[in-house]
Amino acid sequence: MRALAAVLAGALVWWLADRALVHRRGPAPATARPRPRLGHLPQWPRPGGRGRAVPGGPVWLAEAGAGVGPAQFWSSCGLAGGAGFIGGEWASGTVVLGVLTGLAAAGTPFAYWAARRQRLVVARAEAWPDAVRFMVGALGAGTATLHDAMEALAVSGPPALRPYMERTCRLASHLGDARALETVRGEMADPVSDPVMLALAGASEEGTATAVRVLEDLGGQISADLALRERARTVQAQSRAAVWACLVLPYLVLAFLCGTNPAYRAFFSTSGGAFLVAAGAVTSLCGFAASRRLVRPLSTQRRVFAGGRPS
Repeated sequence: MRALAAVLAGALVWWLADRALVHRRGPAPATARPRPRLGHLPQWPRPGGRGRAVPGGPVWLAEAGAGVGPAQFWSSCGLAGGAGFIGGEWASGTVVLGVLTGLAAAGTPFAYWAARRQRLVVARAEAWPDAVRFMVGALGAGTATLHDAMEALAVSGPPALRPYMERTCRLASHLGDARALETVRGEMADPVSDPVMLALAGASEEGTATAVRVLEDLGGQISADLALRERARTVQAQSRAAVWACLVLPYLVLAFLCGTNPAYRAFFSTSGGAFLVAAGAVTSLCGFAASRRLVRPLSTQRRVFAGGRPS
């Protein structure tokens, strides 16, 4: 009976997530692409007209390097939730704690790929200062063209940027450098890569003299932003750990008490006990969301798109 309930719960979670994903997708608005000018960097829309990837959607999964589609992702969330429900209900002897465990387990795949996506963004951001210095040296000395410099980065540049530079060079043979840089910029989708890729696109249209000056300024700005972000993360590390501890520890203690003490198990198996746990879970989630917002890493840059909201 418990296994059947877990399977039904997993199927329900998958169906609701799939419906929500379909609902959030919409027709891409048509936007005109302005001609790039280094004096006023253009704000190109992301390919497809989307300003932000939908969590669990194909773009979001591609940015995380998941290698699976939305159906497989949400199915894994549903299966993890079902397994968590069975394990939590068996360990605590109460349905309400089983449901909480199932919901927490269902979010595990999302948390994993979200963390991986964030690590990829950070790795690209940390790789840009070295790549920008190389581009400035190559373009400023006149020893290589823009395309030659990108090919060199694709072969011997920072590992986090090699796949994107290789894809840019491959697309440039069919679309041209400016359009290839625009396409790859949309795939990278982070505020640090935006100005660099726009400056490179401007170099292909306006020439290298102004692009070198812009890239020199960007290199210093990116390095300063990364140093500030690292200092902020170091200062906030203890606060972030405390936020997670306050969320998880009370329910671990409650599960231990229910699993070892029949009186606790009997009370929290009643409707009153279930309501108390549910109300506490909602309060904990609200406090967790507020606390995470207070200790979130500093964002010194934003992605801005013509006709869209900042992301």
